[in-house]
Amino acid sequence: MWIKARQGLSAICLMGLLTACADDHLTNNIRAESVVRDGKKTTTPKINSIIRVAQATAARGDWAIAVSLYRRAIKLRPKNFDAAYGLARALNKVGANVEALKAFQRAFKLKPKSVDAMRGLGNTLIMLDRPAAAIRHFERALNRMEDPRLYNGIAVAYDLTDDYKAAQAFYRVGLKTNPRSLSLRNNLGLSLMLSGDVEAANGELRKVVASPKASERHRLNLALGLVLAGDSKTAESVARFDLDNRAAQEQIA
Repeated sequence: MWIKARQGLSAICLMGLLTACADDHLTNNIRAESVVRDGKKTTTPKINSIIRVAQATAARGDWAIAVSLYRRAIKLRPKNFDAAYGLARALNKVGANVEALKAFQRAFKLKPKSVDAMRGLGNTLIMLDRPAAAIRHFERALNRMEDPRLYNGIAVAYDLTDDYKAAQAFYRVGLKTNPRSLSLRNNLGLSLMLSGDVEAANGELRKVVASPKASERHRLNLALGLVLAGDSKTAESVARFDLDNRAAQEQIA
């Protein structure tokens, strides 16, 4: 984890870096299918129909309902990958990361070549403060395909093990595959900041803030870097983009 001398800064940087019932409208879209059990014909909800409704529910941000629907799907078809993977993602979103890890492990067992399952395992292990274990899953995924999200994930994991050199190398490789990624460039800036290269960090963070898609979080990261560089005046002006004068002053302080 982070070295003690940089505990406060690291905590700030990390902040920059996852059972309800379905409503009637949703359940109306779940169709039934005929099955034979113990020699008797009966009906049961269609697994694919439940998963489609769960995916639509997740897409609109109703993650607790999605968890309920995916659980229902798994109960019907325990070996369905889409249900296992969907449940894992939904559990992450509601903060149940320990349970999410088990769900991702189930999904990975069902489909060992799934890059999505590998990335989910890596991200969840990071959330559970197990970055060293996360690295091997990102490595396995990168052996199958190049994806900026995978480079970002493995780089964050290396940052969390204090291996800033390795982390920055992965961020830069990721930026070669996607030069416009604000997430990769922002995290590279934070990594440089943590390794003590504030000037280089601010150079990267300025590029992030220059993007029209930059967020308040990105601008406050730059403000932090400017404070560390001794330029509190410019840092305060950057903070004022999103905050009023008093809040900006408090943030800089």
